[in-house]
Amino acid sequence: MVKHMLIFLLFVSSVYTQSEERGDPDYRRGTNIDVNKVRATVYNFGIIGRTGTIPGGVPFEWPVNSGKEYIAMGALIVGAEVMTEEGEIRPLVTIPFRQDQNGNSMTWEPVAGYLNPNSKEITISDDPSTWPETWPDKFDDENDPGWPGSWNGYFGKNQFNAQQEVFYKVSDDMNYVSGYTYHPDTTDITRQGAALLTGVRVMEWKQILIEDVVFILHEITNDGSFDYDKVAFSLWLADLVGGDGDSGDDTPDFRIINDVAWSMDSDGIGNPAFGTDPVGVAATSFIETPGNNVDRIDNDGDGEINGPIVTELMIENEILGNAIDDNKNGLIDENMAHVPFGDQSGVTFADRIDNDGNGEADSPTITQEMVDAAALSQWNIWPELGDGFQDSLVHIIGLDATDIGRGFADGIDNNANPDEPYLLEYPIGLGAEVNSPLVTSDMISSASSDVWGRYKVPGTEIILYGLDDSDIGKPYRDGIDNDGDGAIDEGIDEGIDEMIDESRDDFLDNDGDWAMDDDVGINGDKSGGIDAGVSDQKPSSGSGTGFPGEPNIDKTDVSESDQMGLTSVGYDPAGSIPIASDAYLWSFYMSPGDFWQPPETGQPPGDYDLFVTSGFFPLSKGQTERIAMAVTLGNDEADALRNKEVAETTYEYDYQFAKAPNPPKVRAVPGDGRITLYWDDSAEDSEDRYMNEITNGVVNRDFEGYKIYRATDTEFEDALTITDGDGNPTFFEPYTQNGERAQWDLVNGKSGWHPVSLNGVQFYLGDETGLQHSYVDEDVVNGQTYYYAVVSYDFGGDENNEIIPSDSPMRLRVNTITNEIVYGPNVVKAVPSPPSAGYSSASVLDNQINHVRGTTSGKIFYEIVDPQKVKQDQSYQITFDDTVFSNQQGISGYDTVYTKSYTLVDITEPHSPDTLINNEKNLPLEDGKIIDGIRLRFENVPSLEFNPEKSYWSNDSIWSIRSDWFALFDAIGTKMPYDYRVIFIEDQNVITEELCIRFIGNTETCFPGFLYPSKSVNFFVQRRIGLTGIEQNDWEDIPFTFIDVIPYGNPDGYFNADGNRESDWIVFMDDTTEIGDPNPSWYFALNLHQGDSLLTIDNPRPGDTAYVIIEKPFLSEDVFEFTTQASFVSSDQAVNDMDKIKVVPNPYYGASAFEGKNNYINGRGPREIQFRYLPSVCTIRIFNIAGELVREIHHSEPINLGTGSWDLLTKDNLDASYGMYIYHVSAPGIGEKTGKFAIIK
Repeated sequence: MVKHMLIFLLFVSSVYTQSEERGDPDYRRGTNIDVNKVRATVYNFGIIGRTGTIPGGVPFEWPVNSGKEYIAMGALIVGAEVMTEEGEIRPLVTIPFRQDQNGNSMTWEPVAGYLNPNSKEITISDDPSTWPETWPDKFDDENDPGWPGSWNGYFGKNQFNAQQEVFYKVSDDMNYVSGYTYHPDTTDITRQGAALLTGVRVMEWKQILIEDVVFILHEITNDGSFDYDKVAFSLWLADLVGGDGDSGDDTPDFRIINDVAWSMDSDGIGNPAFGTDPVGVAATSFIETPGNNVDRIDNDGDGEINGPIVTELMIENEILGNAIDDNKNGLIDENMAHVPFGDQSGVTFADRIDNDGNGEADSPTITQEMVDAAALSQWNIWPELGDGFQDSLVHIIGLDATDIGRGFADGIDNNANPDEPYLLEYPIGLGAEVNSPLVTSDMISSASSDVWGRYKVPGTEIILYGLDDSDIGKPYRDGIDNDGDGAIDEGIDEGIDEMIDESRDDFLDNDGDWAMDDDVGINGDKSGGIDAGVSDQKPSSGSGTGFPGEPNIDKTDVSESDQMGLTSVGYDPAGSIPIASDAYLWSFYMSPGDFWQPPETGQPPGDYDLFVTSGFFPLSKGQTERIAMAVTLGNDEADALRNKEVAETTYEYDYQFAKAPNPPKVRAVPGDGRITLYWDDSAEDSEDRYMNEITNGVVNRDFEGYKIYRATDTEFEDALTITDGDGNPTFFEPYTQNGERAQWDLVNGKSGWHPVSLNGVQFYLGDETGLQHSYVDEDVVNGQTYYYAVVSYDFGGDENNEIIPSDSPMRLRVNTITNEIVYGPNVVKAVPSPPSAGYSSASVLDNQINHVRGTTSGKIFYEIVDPQKVKQDQSYQITFDDTVFSNQQGISGYDTVYTKSYTLVDITEPHSPDTLINNEKNLPLEDGKIIDGIRLRFENVPSLEFNPEKSYWSNDSIWSIRSDWFALFDAIGTKMPYDYRVIFIEDQNVITEELCIRFIGNTETCFPGFLYPSKSVNFFVQRRIGLTGIEQNDWEDIPFTFIDVIPYGNPDGYFNADGNRESDWIVFMDDTTEIGDPNPSWYFALNLHQGDSLLTIDNPRPGDTAYVIIEKPFLSEDVFEFTTQASFVSSDQAVNDMDKIKVVPNPYYGASAFEGKNNYINGRGPREIQFRYLPSVCTIRIFNIAGELVREIHHSEPINLGTGSWDLLTKDNLDASYGMYIYHVSAPGIGEKTGKFAIIK
């Protein structure tokens, strides 16, 4: 049964309804894509790079923060031929910057609804604040209308395939054909343009193999009321190789052999941002172009093996670009781009013959008679055209004797079983046209009168071939979607001309790569249940809907498009582009066949714009076509081409590639001569969908470890020291302190050098150190600015898939205009500093964590990692859960109690406790979670065991204590979690419990000699139940049994030992049976020292007490509590600390170590001197020696930072002169300090 939601969506797609989506310039926005090494500004009106009119736009910069720029702009151009109301066919081209004489927009404008209107940026996957509340194209999801709070990803709801993904939509409805009238939408006569809507996605991966690549994807939809026969797409590239001031010596190039547009610099010398570094290259490659699924040509070269090749002869008399089969050979617009040249193999065409022998069983086969008939026509066409039946419909092309015996297409489902004609529908087969009409005897009778057994399906142009009695009851083509699944005539003529004229909108798995693992539903994330196609055992296409559909079919399968490739390339000097002329743009940039190539001597240097086009292609109403490119940067052409190859691999895997782990969230704590870093463990749950797919589910989570990079510059050049075989900087080197690398990895058998190299360099996986989540850097200088990146990394693939490991993103982005710095979650800036005057660091009350209940032997320690996060008078409680590990040793075994987990609760407000850590199973001895600035460390014991070292007597010279779990014969005890004491008294007036340790058979009769009866003794036993220090509250009496054997053969009723043979036993009976009777736990005895005549140790006497200490893990009875005190400033100490204030450096010689890299394009950059040991709030006044006020600085910093700075600018914003200066520091309520310093040239 066809799913309800899918039926609705397919109905909408078959009867196309125009949308209400329109462009609105009020929603123009821009945002940077910058998660890898390439940064560029994406504008949601068809531009990436900079516009030239909006300040702050970033051209393609590589590497990030370097200021080294390569491409000024990439812009979207789409044109179509339209029929105006005046009856003329005119081109209408939408291009950025176009406007009318009054300045009104005539270009792409963003569609409202695909961004958060309150955000200044467009939607980007890693910033939910930019997302709209709901998505306009997702309201057809009945289970989750509009996808509120979810990411609208390329592969579906919350599918984050790329590390960063930008998404927006634009409309051309503000454009028009000057001097003519055209209304593209009959439902809205106010709508202008060609009613084209374009969805744009820009994606970046951090994975090392593609960290120099930006992907730009376009989906162009005809949202109008009319079909277009001719549509073309162009990318407008404006070079800026070498940056501003150096773009006049660029040399663009285009290589048709690999569809790459090159942006290069003629002399390799750039503007000052490049310094002495040579200028690299930018390569824009076109990895996906629109498809043409009606021309019978395998435009993308992925079709049937052994198929016929388009030859130069077949081009004769074909008029390029008119979408007509001019020379009547069955192909449309074949041209020289299809003909092989050099070592190319060329492309094939659909001849309707099974050339590779994989067609459906029982297909009819080519006969000699057919070959003879075809030989009569110019193109060896069968059947002959114009015979009164075939008319102009071309069926088989190029038929000759080599085809005899091969199957051919006849329009009939030949491998269907007439008794069950639709049996081969999913999941039994690979699809059948359920409910399609079946061949009847009347049809056979009609076809019998034709020499070739032809039958024309009524009301269509479809002809069936070779009908005979064997076809009765089999489905045949009728051009109708009989089963409502969107696909038409599926399962008919399978394996013939496969992957020629394929489409990403035909609801067919053209390449047969859909698998049951892909059965995740039309939303792409397994949401929506069976109504959304989840686990329905057949492909669910997103074609014609706002949903992505399942992987490996239509929208999500890039191979299912018969891409036509690039059809023209043009160029002109920058600034000369006639953007107002539709005719010029259409004729000189967008019409196929004109490929500009630079002269053999090379293109003269200059400032050029390049236009790269794919067209013409048809675009019916409701149809979507796609074009995508990858902008790759490299040090030279070879480096850029390597990056391009990986980009193409990513495309071939449907824009999926190995994904670096998520970055951890990091915090830096600056201190005096030290910087502490700590981070969370969120990266350890990162999933890699691509690795999961290529390893058949073996690898899903591939997190391996952490590394720290440290630098004093925002580009991390200090750390980028590992080069590849060509000398290209490739890997960052982890920070090393005291000879130890700041790198930690899982203990999982993956260590050392990864086997896959990247151009001669390998990735180091680590040394099986185990993970760590904090780090203290003590090799720092107070006042110096440090940048740290804590990256997570994965373990990559192997030699089979050649995926090398990769670091997580490390975003630190500098605005070269404002110098503003934006940090990613795992990148921090820290300046070590002495604390402010009077500073006293945070603490725990009484400097300990108090054990308030329970009997554990475990200890809990604390460490204050982040003093500024510690709260004042905040109280916390730690509790535990335990678990019993059942006896695994049989009758001689026992149950064992272990600690299961711990919980940390903020109990400051007793009526509303706040659980901070809940049932955490890992009790860390080191590297625990940091909560409110404090890390706990648990020193647990593994299980309940007697501790002889801690057990003791109250007096000396007594036999040492021996104790253990009691288990003799049938009396199997339970280890109880208590400490015990045995107290000896004068009188034998304490009654013991009777204990039988062996029974006869299954009876309750004690075996003779194994009963220890109740008796009176001179001792009693207690166990500790509290920690109050009050005897009656902390100890309770327990039952016990006395096994009296000494003196041997004549026991005397007293607890003693003979030193050589045996000791009496006291059996603690504080466990209970199921019916409540006392049961053994531990026994207590005296150690023997056989044959040692020098020992003079006595038996216990009245007044002696034995303390039996049991090592106990943290159990559910245990409770610990502690209270924190926040950092504070002591006023008295602050007064004394005012004398510590000083200026660094003093004198200042033209520069200081604290002055970081100049991020401005021009000028010297900032200067700085620092004042140390300042109060947290104070005023610094600087005077020259004449007593004139030079600058007044109001200092206000957290109390742990006692450093302030002066940028050596006067109050008039002028550079301070060289000479001597006086400073005066005043702090209200604390005091004043005066000093002097010098600035020396």
